[in-house]
Amino acid sequence: MAQQKNVAEEFVYKVCKHSFLSLWSLANPRRTGSDKELCDILIVCDPHIIIFSVKDIKVNHTEKPAVEINRWRKRAIEKSYKQIYGAERQIKSTSHVMNIDGTYGIQFPKSPCIHRVAVALGGQGRIPIEYGDFGKGFVHVFDELSFSLILAELDTISDFVEYLSAKEKLYFSGTRTTHIGGEEDLLAVFLSNNHMIPFECDALIVDHSQWKDFTDEPWYQAKKRADACSYIWDTLIEGLSKDIIRDKVTADGHLPDIEMAIRAMARENRHNRRFLGQKFSEF
Repeated sequence: MAQQKNVAEEFVYKVCKHSFLSLWSLANPRRTGSDKELCDILIVCDPHIIIFSVKDIKVNHTEKPAVEINRWRKRAIEKSYKQIYGAERQIKSTSHVMNIDGTYGIQFPKSPCIHRVAVALGGQGRIPIEYGDFGKGFVHVFDELSFSLILAELDTISDFVEYLSAKEKLYFSGTRTTHIGGEEDLLAVFLSNNHMIPFECDALIVDHSQWKDFTDEPWYQAKKRADACSYIWDTLIEGLSKDIIRDKVTADGHLPDIEMAIRAMARENRHNRRFLGQKFSEF
């Protein structure tokens, strides 16, 4: 029996669907030849695959907070990265997504660029979030606040994976990083350095004021106003995608050729969509 989305998965799916649009945002896909879930949310937009695992674990108030924090990390983070690694192994051994209803879905890229994301809910901002390579590849870990903020700001697949890749480069560079602030402060570093995180340095300090200082800049507010016309492009993509979804895929799992064209449209970042949306509106 196919498992339905729980409240936490529904929250993450809605955020992903808003950012990555319907055609490439897949909830609760199955393992090939099984009723078991592959992962909670899967994004497939050639060449990128983003594997999401979502855990909503409440933190209990006890007389031994260190014990409870360790328990939360095991249930919210460790279980997630194990699920993600398992899903990645399955993806590399199959050709198509298996939808929640058991039908074939979109074809996996032949040479995928895989990104691993755990969304750990329930910590209420009281537990430091750990991310990194847990043995089989880098896993990004976000809580409910950082996840919503990141995808509100980086709401195209190209912008989002560019940030994920920049974080991985910083991690593997070995640069000594003092991270006093939150995820949003690291995002401010990324955005203010032309979508890069400087790692060719002796040390990087990320303090708690960088996001506020960044968003208070007049040019940032001007950018947000200029981005308004870019969402015309999103609306166009989503309209075309829904036509494909309604018709569904053929029995052998192949999507119509138009999906390739829509996928190319979806890979445009927010800055480029501003120009494209304006020109489409003029047309």
